Amino acid sequence: MIERCHRAIGLLALAAVICVAVSVGVTAQEPGTVVDADSRVMGLSYVFEETGVEVPYALFVPSNYDGSRAWPLIVALHGLGRPYDWMMGYDSFIDSAERDGYIVVSPLGYHRRAWYGSRGYGIPRGAARAADEGTLPDNLGELSEQDVMNVLAIAQEGYNIDDSRIYLWGHSMGGAGTYHLAARYPEIWAGLAAVAGGRMTADYVDEQAIRHIPFLVIQGSDDQTVPAAGSRASVARMRELGMQHLYVEIPGGDHSLFISRNPDVVEHLFSFFDIVSKGEDAGSWEVPRTSDGHPDLQGNWTNMSLTPFEREEGRGPVFMREEVEGMERQPGVCPAKPGTIECGRVDNRADESLTNERRLSGAEYNEVYWDRGSRVAIVNGQHRTSFITHPTNGRVPPLTPEGERRIREYRDFRAQFGSYDHPELRPLGERCVINGGTSGPLGPPMVPKTSYNGNYTIVQTADHIMIMAEMIHDARIIRIGNGPRLSPDMRPWFGDSWAHWEGDALVVETTNLDPRQSLQGIPPSQHMKVTERFTRVDEETILYEFTIEDPTTYSEPWGGDIPLKRFHDLLYEYACHEGNYSFSSVLSGARYQERMKAEGR
Repeated sequence: MIERCHRAIGLLALAAVICVAVSVGVTAQEPGTVVDADSRVMGLSYVFEETGVEVPYALFVPSNYDGSRAWPLIVALHGLGRPYDWMMGYDSFIDSAERDGYIVVSPLGYHRRAWYGSRGYGIPRGAARAADEGTLPDNLGELSEQDVMNVLAIAQEGYNIDDSRIYLWGHSMGGAGTYHLAARYPEIWAGLAAVAGGRMTADYVDEQAIRHIPFLVIQGSDDQTVPAAGSRASVARMRELGMQHLYVEIPGGDHSLFISRNPDVVEHLFSFFDIVSKGEDAGSWEVPRTSDGHPDLQGNWTNMSLTPFEREEGRGPVFMREEVEGMERQPGVCPAKPGTIECGRVDNRADESLTNERRLSGAEYNEVYWDRGSRVAIVNGQHRTSFITHPTNGRVPPLTPEGERRIREYRDFRAQFGSYDHPELRPLGERCVINGGTSGPLGPPMVPKTSYNGNYTIVQTADHIMIMAEMIHDARIIRIGNGPRLSPDMRPWFGDSWAHWEGDALVVETTNLDPRQSLQGIPPSQHMKVTERFTRVDEETILYEFTIEDPTTYSEPWGGDIPLKRFHDLLYEYACHEGNYSFSSVLSGARYQERMKAEGR
């Protein structure tokens, strides 16, 4: 241990590293593995003052460390029975820490089975094996917790640590320790991450203490050691508490290898920590409130984003930073006008083999107005690859047999007519009548437009919420309370919406959706229910969450998260007349084509 300590200091020759030489052999500890394989990782130790035991820990410091500025720090907690340096050996972990400039410390937790205090301050259940019986102190859990804090203090003393960017993450037993230590010392952590950490329960975690800390939860779906149900329950509770959180569930993932041998999953950690920080005023921001004491959701907001609604098949839930940079930093006028010919859209105007309609697509007047957003959406600290988050593949679930039947009937009916045969076949948005329902920006759910005018104004009273969309200036009025619901035969365009407050979240439940409205081309059944949550998470953001339940149509409930960002501008009148003015000409043109065809011309 002492030899390893001196070797590490000689390798880096950086700022002073605390390493105390003591008699070896007080407590037998499993030797490190990574420190012998990777010279960048230092195996160090210190004397635990209360017991006189030499306790090891691992330390990584970026090669370009300069004490003239403050550096972020990650505290990594290993799993049950693992060596103290185990976390440093995950594929690409040290490479990522070097790349992004993170100092990393990995404490033993006093004993490799001590649970960091998460199972009480005595000898935790399952902590001792036969070889340890009779040798463990009665307050092992307390010592384990203290060891983590000792190692943190050592790093802070030896290096210039940015107090606004200290992060805690753990795997398995370390995940449970993360929940516990986060609540014990909430003032320290800028961000938290638990991998296969089980369930966060109020009996050992002060939930209120950590409500303000962004939390990343990663779980393998096929984990047989710590089943996914525990992490899912933790995330559900975070949602109830209005916590900023991200849940990443890896399909087919086991307990360990899905992260320890998967650089893409490790990258989630660094992407998350890169985004969240504590800042000087961390925890000081308070939710603005109306005169009745509820969170103030009023103002102008937008959900325009480069993030797709559905996730590309086979990929993970989070964009890597290189992907985000590639999407957001296009040359020239991009991404100010994404989807235009200037930004790479195919120009079909010279292709004589195409119909006039197809040739002019993308070259019409709308070419000037396309506004699909310029940034990838950040939800709870991560650049999401889709707005849909459940199911975990980020895609709309398959239709039921009944749903498939209704879709066929709908399409077969429309196939009898030409697109311009009569007014009922033209969309109401084209006629400037309404752009709402599940196909429009007001929903429900409030799905981002992929064209333009994806902005909203929210007005709030004690018993009503009004949301107006800039697109065709539709207005949706939501009642707050427990009034009578509409009868099943009454189906207004925006459905029958009633809201109530759950803590600081406004929860809206909508039924009676009009069957003529559709989401992604799929009309709702009479059983469809949409649940929405509006949570003010910071000065600039409302987190909008939605869940769709329609067992007649979909094989399972589904939904997602969409950030509403403050829109620092005005909403303007949507002067939409073209459809109504030109509709007679559209229909007349169709009749002219029919006559020409009948005459063989």
